[in-house]
Amino acid sequence: MIYTSKVAIPAALRTLAIAASFCLAILFPSTASAEVVPNPSTWTIDQNTLTAVDAQEESWLSDGDEPYIAVIRFRSRFGQAGSTQATFLGGLKELHSGADDGDSMTIPDSMGRSDFADVTRLDGLALFNGQNPEIVGTITVAMESDATPFSFMATGFRRAAEVARKEIASIVETTTVAQIIADPAAFQAKVTDVATRVRKRAQLSVWEDIGLTLVSLGDPDDRIGAKVSLFIGIDEKMFTNELLAFLKGLATPEGDLWLDQLQALPQTIDSQLAAAVPPSQGVAGTLRRRNYSLDFAGDGATYRVSHKVFPN
Repeated sequence: MIYTSKVAIPAALRTLAIAASFCLAILFPSTASAEVVPNPSTWTIDQNTLTAVDAQEESWLSDGDEPYIAVIRFRSRFGQAGSTQATFLGGLKELHSGADDGDSMTIPDSMGRSDFADVTRLDGLALFNGQNPEIVGTITVAMESDATPFSFMATGFRRAAEVARKEIASIVETTTVAQIIADPAAFQAKVTDVATRVRKRAQLSVWEDIGLTLVSLGDPDDRIGAKVSLFIGIDEKMFTNELLAFLKGLATPEGDLWLDQLQALPQTIDSQLAAAVPPSQGVAGTLRRRNYSLDFAGDGATYRVSHKVFPN
């Protein structure tokens, strides 16, 4: 069964949707083709600006913060072994030579822009026919620079990317769309697990591997916080108006209720994902255009990073 926030959609509707896809292929070839095989495109998660909401080094003994971010981009396909990738972007450098409260600075693309080529947002027919959606996202660690060489930190974050890849693969690659549809509560728990584990591992693995050396440097870089942005490749237009009208023609009056729920499924999945990853962890949802900001707080500082998600 497929569950939305309030109403269960009977399994019979899944059969109806699949049957309808074959009927549409005959009656409306161009429409059916567009539904079943959506066009892939490049999607971008771009971290544009960092604002020092509360600077750490703002006493008369200090000359302000030197913030930067380290970003790991990742992608994986549900139910597909070996599909997980995780890469550290690099481009580490201080974004400001002495930021005080309220100062904003531009994040260069080399440090904050993650492009994901050939992403297909699956529609309703693809999902009900058993195609597994992709998940794309970023892990961002906000830092305040002190005496640690950037080459040294880059080595640590490359190790963190490999740890994150294994964590993501262990959950996403072993979960199929059929399981997501059958038990969204369990799926929500898995998404929470992904976000929690990769966020913690992205932070901890760096310090587990190089912590002793950092301490020996005398004035190591300060870790402010880490958060995850996580999006599932499902199209906002799950079903075209033509397909919904066709399904309504096949359904009983009672079936209209299920079809209405089916049409609202993307919003339901979006809200379920959002609930699975609270603001303290990051942000999650379906892959769509969106703008948002994440606050990173710790070690006496709060940095706000603006994000933009869009197709190219």
